[in-house]
Order: sequence, then C-alpha cells, then structure tokens
Amino acid sequence: MLKPAYILFILGIFILSIAAGKFSSSTDFLISLIALAGIIFTMISFRRPEHGLIILIFAMLLSPEIILARFPGRAVVVRLDDYLLFILFITWLAYMSVKRETGVFQKTPLNFPITVYIIICIVFTGRAMVLGFVNPAKSSFYVIKYIEYFALYAMVVNIVKDHRFLKQILISALVTYLIVNVYAYVLVAKGVPRIYAPFDYDVAFKSGESAALGGYLLVIMPVILALFCYGPSTKFSYTMLGFFLFSLIPFAYTLSRASFLAFVPMYLVIIALATKRRLPLILMILVGLIFAPIFFPKTTKDVTNRITETFQGADMESKSVVGVRIKETSALLRLQNWNKALTDWAVKQPFFGFGITGVGLVDAQYPLIIGELGFIGLGVFLWLLYSVLVNAIRIYNSMDYWLAKALALGLIAAEVALLFQSIAVNTFITVRIAEPFWLLVAIVMVLPGLYPSKKVPKASLVGI
Repeated sequence: MLKPAYILFILGIFILSIAAGKFSSSTDFLISLIALAGIIFTMISFRRPEHGLIILIFAMLLSPEIILARFPGRAVVVRLDDYLLFILFITWLAYMSVKRETGVFQKTPLNFPITVYIIICIVFTGRAMVLGFVNPAKSSFYVIKYIEYFALYAMVVNIVKDHRFLKQILISALVTYLIVNVYAYVLVAKGVPRIYAPFDYDVAFKSGESAALGGYLLVIMPVILALFCYGPSTKFSYTMLGFFLFSLIPFAYTLSRASFLAFVPMYLVIIALATKRRLPLILMILVGLIFAPIFFPKTTKDVTNRITETFQGADMESKSVVGVRIKETSALLRLQNWNKALTDWAVKQPFFGFGITGVGLVDAQYPLIIGELGFIGLGVFLWLLYSVLVNAIRIYNSMDYWLAKALALGLIAAEVALLFQSIAVNTFITVRIAEPFWLLVAIVMVLPGLYPSKKVPKASLVGI
C-alpha cells in the first residue's frame, strides 16, 4: 500500500504535468518552461532535499517573474523562486514523512516568535476580510508570500546537518553573488542610470528594483567582511576582501539612498564587534573616502548627486523633517507613507490594522506593518527581529570556530543594516532581500548544533 507521502508526491507530479501540457499549447513559452522545470525540480528535491535547496539558492536572485493578476495598489507577482520554494517545501514534508528518522521540526529560539507572527498575519488579515478592508484572493496570496520566508527558515534548519553541506550552501551563495555583480557591471557598462538584479526590470515603469539589489548586497557584503576578519589564512581573508571591493561599484550604482544610509551602521558594527583585522577595515574606509573621488570621479559624483538631490530637488513641494527640508519626489512619498501610518491608519485601526494588502503599496517597512497589522503586529515583528539579533549575538560570543563566528557576525551586521534600510524600503517583504536574509538566519541558528565543541573540521581555502 502506498504511503500518503508517495501519493502526495505522485499527485504533485500529475498536476504539474497537466499544467505543463496546458501551458505548452499556449503562446507563453516562459510559463511552459517554468512548469516543466517544476516537474524536474520536484523529482530532484524528493530524492535529495539538499540538492533542491542548492538550486533554490541560485534561483533567489536569478529567477524571472510572472504577473498573475493586477489589483489596485499592488500586482500579484510570482517569481520562479516562489514556485520552487513552494515545491521544495511540499516535497520536503513528503520526504520527512517517508524518512521517519529525519524527525520533526527542529527546535530553535525563533520558532515561537515566528509562529506568533504568522498567526498575527493570518488572524488580522482574516478579520480584515470579514470587515471588507481587503480583497480576499489578493490578500490570501500575499499572506502566503509572507509566510514562505519562514517556510524557508524551517526547511534550512532541518536540512543543514553537517559542515560539508554548509560549505556547499556558502559556495552556492558566493557564486550567485558573483554572477549578480557581473550582471551589474554589464548594466553599468551599458550606461543604465540605476542598476538592478537580473529579471528585476519592470517594463511598464521602465525601471528596476534598485533598492532590492541594494538590500541583497547589504545581506551578503557583511558576511564577506566578517569572513575577511575571521578567515583562517591571509590568502583566504584577502580573497574575501577582494569579493567585497568587487561589489562596491554595483552597490554605488543602485543609487539607493536607503541602502547608503544602511551601509554606515553595517560597517560600524563589523568594526566594533570584530576581534581580528579591525585595523585594515578602518584604514580601508579612510583610504576609500580620500581616493574614491580621484580614481572613481564619475561614481563619486553620481552618488553625491543622488544624496544631495533629496534636499535640492524642485521647490514645487517640500517638507521639513527635524529641521531638514526634503524636496525630492520619492523621498516625499515615503514621508507621506509615514504620515499616513501615524495620523490616518493608526488612528482608524490602531491595534489590528487593515490586514495584509489593506493599505496598498507602501515603500517603507514600518509604516506598511502599522497599516496592515497595527501596533500589535509591529510589536510582534520587532520582537521577532530582536530575537534574531539577540540569538545571533549569543552565538557569536559563544562560538570558537572561525566560520561560525564570521557567519554570526555577518548576520548581526546584516540585520542592523536592514533595520535602517526599512525606514524607506519595504525590506523584509522584498523577495530578493528576505529570502537570502532568512537563509542566513537559519544557517546561524544551526551553528551550535554543527560545532558543539572546540573539535571542529580543519579549515581549507578550497570550499571554505
């Protein structure tokens, strides 16, 4: 008799096959290709979830998107990595059911705050549906998208069980990072004013998601800097430093002011907490400030202009914030979001909000949460991020192995950076940022289980 997991697996293959056949007869070749890729990915992931996770890591930044529907205020968009993550989660559950020795969900310090936040999203949005604040189909879709990041976290903490596979994950993430940066240099060479990640260009608006690329780099760059600080050899450390320097031009040409703002505390956290190679970090930033205008005059000018236009834009409309007058349009829109959140949405629905998608598109994380989930939701969200930060600091202080310390320090600095970027970007629901971030969180949370004592694997440059 077939086990339920096998039945689920076969049924999934059957559905995907029907979808592939349906789409292959249509004119949309991309959808057909994605459906077929899903079938192959399902078979790979069911046999070895580890291989599915490696593929997903590449897809996080190298996957196209499909607009399923457009609603007022926000379109329903599915990326290939959303699709693969859903498939991987289902096949992973089936795999766990078949391989009973795999066990249940791993206990981590974040399980409880994550569970509470998921319940808040579901319950508060369900309430909004009953009250007519949201479109049920649209909001249900985005609730699932919010939860998928935590599904990724749950899978990673269960799948990563040894040092060897951790190395494979890190190598895959590093290769993806290099591909993204090479793509960015191509855009810079073409003269694209503001660069973006692969497949992140919106034809309708004739622009790319530059802040998303900036946020992604803010997740990866601090990890690379931390690897520089704690690398087991001089050669390894300065290779990591080269990777970091390689991403500075792409980061600059995102022209994302929120990302520039977040870079400063990120770098300061690395300097403040690192116990090794701190002096080179300090010298590097001083040398950069002195010589960047000489060796990279155009880049320096473009970045400076982008920052100063916030305060020197057209004087048609302006607003004063703590004595500083803001004149640039996109910055003013973000101020309007903050104003709406505190003087409109918080007044009308202070505790439970209007539900997910209930306030439309908001390009700032904290006002968005206030509008969607109220101050209760904001409090739980901040509690979750506080739990991540506290546990990352605990792991950083308790670990002796260089790789573990580097990853924990990288997470601390990355989260601080994203907290600052979230002032003006909806960082934690942007797939290009949130997926790498929660992957990093999961990796750091399993480190105590991988390195429970001072007897750790021998370090090597090849494969870390």
